Amino acid sequence: MVANDLQDCDVGGRFPRMSSKASGGALPSLLPSRSHITKWAWRSLHTWGSRWALAASAYLPFLPQSKCVFYFDIQKPVIALTIDDAPGSDESVSFQLLDCLKDNGVKATFFIISSHVDGQESVVRRMVEDGHELANHMTHDKPAHRLDEATFERLLLQCESVLNQFVPDFKERQLKWYRPPMGLASEVMHRVLAKHRYTSALGDVYPLDVNLQEHPTFLRDFVHDHAKPGSIVILHFPSATFRAENLWVLKQVVPQLTAKFECVTLSELHDIAKAEGDNGSNKPPTKREKETVRSSSLPEAIASDPSLLHSAQSAIDVDAAAAQPPAARRALSPFLSFQSMSRLGVNHNRKAKNSTSSRSPSPQLASLEGDRGGVGAVGCWPLARSGSLRGREAGK
Repeated sequence: MVANDLQDCDVGGRFPRMSSKASGGALPSLLPSRSHITKWAWRSLHTWGSRWALAASAYLPFLPQSKCVFYFDIQKPVIALTIDDAPGSDESVSFQLLDCLKDNGVKATFFIISSHVDGQESVVRRMVEDGHELANHMTHDKPAHRLDEATFERLLLQCESVLNQFVPDFKERQLKWYRPPMGLASEVMHRVLAKHRYTSALGDVYPLDVNLQEHPTFLRDFVHDHAKPGSIVILHFPSATFRAENLWVLKQVVPQLTAKFECVTLSELHDIAKAEGDNGSNKPPTKREKETVRSSSLPEAIASDPSLLHSAQSAIDVDAAAAQPPAARRALSPFLSFQSMSRLGVNHNRKAKNSTSSRSPSPQLASLEGDRGGVGAVGCWPLARSGSLRGREAGK
């Protein structure tokens, strides 16, 4: 632990390992600072990876986060880099970030907070010109999971209207991405998101950068060490006076990532996963999929055996669902503090309402549950995956 902690002093040597708060105005405290404790805990949680948590979380369907996409189960060395709280507040820093991505051939997905766009229009235009993807992160960086349905829908569409100014066909897209502020979701949110063709995405590689700005080397190494094929990496947009170390982290880690992976947008990763294997899934087919008769051969099959009519209807249902955004596996609720741009130290440990688990999903939610979407989106945010559920990544 000590050796790793000392590594975080290499950026100008300005990050002390122990708390610098003086005791009696003379001697420094011998106790580690909160950030060092958080870093140690975060590292410890990932010592054996997080696939065990992902497998266990499959039995917790009542959690709203279970309907979010966390990563894609693919073999190709491709990942998605996602950056939250864009477009920042400092053009100089923003353009340095975009230059870094361009120089390394990286296409990222930027989750836009619409209230931050005013005065930063040139940054957003540059994102679009460089081929990056814009996604919805609401109007403000505040939790939205307790909003009523009408209010959440209004704010979601308000942010969407801003995005549509830069991407004219954004509203009509069949696949749009949304990331819940603070990672907190609700059934109400998912109903509205499904109605407007949004897929909620979190990630499996999250270095807790909002809490650990004092440890940029740890942030860099965490992303590098835990990224796997199909990963969704979460980092936050830097500015000159807020989360400034993330610019250094990105400049360091992006070349490391591109040496091992192709870094693409979320939509591109989704398409790659869908094309890889059977409907983009590396999992064994479900019972329903085994019984399904594909629509291309239905007329002849039904003519020879009328009993296949029921299977034909099932095939139509599966085909319709396959056109929807990828399905999400179940995931554990976030449990560590998350510092927002407007409210620091928000606790994620909210009790999920179990009452929704006994209800049948609405038609809008059907495309977000189970195996229907075809893409094996599995995960646990904010835990990053670093092992293998099947052991196929052992030793890597």
